[in-house]
Amino acid sequence: MGRIIDSEAHAWTRIPFNWRHKAVPGEKRSELNARNAANYKPSRPAPDGSFAPPEDTSDDLLAAMDFHGIDISVIYPGACMCPNEEIARVVARAPDRLIGFGKFGKHVPPWRTPAEAKAAADELEHGLRDLNIRGVAEVSLAHWEPEPAEAAISALRPWFELCKTYRAPVVVHAHAGGGATGLDYCNPATFRPLAADFPDVILVLNHMGGARRDFFDAALALARDHDNVRFNTSQTTQDHLSEAVRAIGAERIFFGVDWYALERPETAERSQHKNQLATVHRAQMSDRERELVLGESLAGLLRLA
Repeated sequence: MGRIIDSEAHAWTRIPFNWRHKAVPGEKRSELNARNAANYKPSRPAPDGSFAPPEDTSDDLLAAMDFHGIDISVIYPGACMCPNEEIARVVARAPDRLIGFGKFGKHVPPWRTPAEAKAAADELEHGLRDLNIRGVAEVSLAHWEPEPAEAAISALRPWFELCKTYRAPVVVHAHAGGGATGLDYCNPATFRPLAADFPDVILVLNHMGGARRDFFDAALALARDHDNVRFNTSQTTQDHLSEAVRAIGAERIFFGVDWYALERPETAERSQHKNQLATVHRAQMSDRERELVLGESLAGLLRLA
């Protein structure tokens, strides 16, 4: 077995243990929600422009990687604001184990003026040009709420132009979760204009539509029509993964954990890494296809030695 490379680890968020795993008997939902709120970093700046600094949880991630045999993780922020300088700083702590993807820092969409949109694009280009940020992730169209999803697609076009210039992939949130209140924000079909108009930019659909059959079908249709579309495996099902390997090939699918740090460490029995590795190992594919999904496909995209 070759290297195992995780395409999705959020190294700047800490949440309650029971957000990922079943509640402890007797724990009330209100208690979980209160703890979740206490850990939550605001996803938009305060009126004076300040923002809550993200917590570096990469030590937790590296320990989990060691325990589960993960060689490399691609790290990027979750909902919190995280400057690309911070992403580069954390990657520099373990450059042989971590690869950084970035986005808009504190310049959160929707942008009200051209100057705000330019500041976000400048933050992105600074990461790609100066900081060895290797891609853009994870873009959620829900950031633009209440603007329609089509407005978000239009606003992302300058970003895709930058990614074309710097040969950087773009990772998007593509399943009905993560706080999106409108399904258009996370429907894989919504990204069709970007896949069509930027054939030289790799578009990675995180979660390949998730467990919803209609979203998965939309993801498959998009990938069949556009060779630049890729999938990641986090939060999908083993049946969907099996079908995706048959439909578009293991070379276009990347293993993903969707990792976040929790209030207390995960265990061997209750672990997000364990759950997501199990999905790949239980899916129907050849050993060679499993090697591609678990690492080789992503290594090829990122031009890793």
